[in-house]
Amino acid sequence: MKRQKVILSWSTGKDSALCLCRLMEDPRWELVGLWTTYNEAMARTAIHGVRLKILDLQAKRLGLPCIQTPLPDPCTNAEYERRVGNALHQMRLQGIRHIAFGDIFLEDVRAYRERLLQVHQMEGVYMLWGEDTRALSSEVLARGIRAVVTCVDTAALDEHFVGRDYDERFLLELPDGVDPCGERGEFHTLVVGHPHFHSEIKYRRGRIHRSGRFVYRDFIPQ
Repeated sequence: MKRQKVILSWSTGKDSALCLCRLMEDPRWELVGLWTTYNEAMARTAIHGVRLKILDLQAKRLGLPCIQTPLPDPCTNAEYERRVGNALHQMRLQGIRHIAFGDIFLEDVRAYRERLLQVHQMEGVYMLWGEDTRALSSEVLARGIRAVVTCVDTAALDEHFVGRDYDERFLLELPDGVDPCGERGEFHTLVVGHPHFHSEIKYRRGRIHRSGRFVYRDFIPQ
């Protein structure tokens, strides 16, 4: 069976990192690159708030090219769809028909992605979809994916969780109602170690800053 080319929507976090493992093991897929959106004013990845330098280090350690789509701040939905649409169009010109996502159970998010992809005759691939998030969080740790928490939504989680390692202790201390994968946006992560990295990313913890109810911890590459 001929493998299909796929690009992975790469958040810099643990779910897309686990999705990458699954793609690499699945004979249906040939992973040809990563794709990330970023805040062009801040030079940081969208949502997770990770420095682009660390994103570049992740891609180099995986040996994969990374398409980076800049987004303005603030960004209207119309502008987001225009810029994402341009990126999808360029991928399709390169013969790529599939984009993989680390989504797990948010139906509205998946439906929105599918609508955008259909405009460009592309399809989504969801390697984690519908699985138990407790089991997925255990798989992340069992595979040796090392992650740190870059952002927490203080409406769901106390700010003292930001900056911590994503490990068994972190999971045990999560309050009731907080998803262990942060699938509802309770927290976001940055992967610094991965079984497909040729070496771990060295870093130091930087300052904490706040944006509304969200609290971010900076991670600085060394």
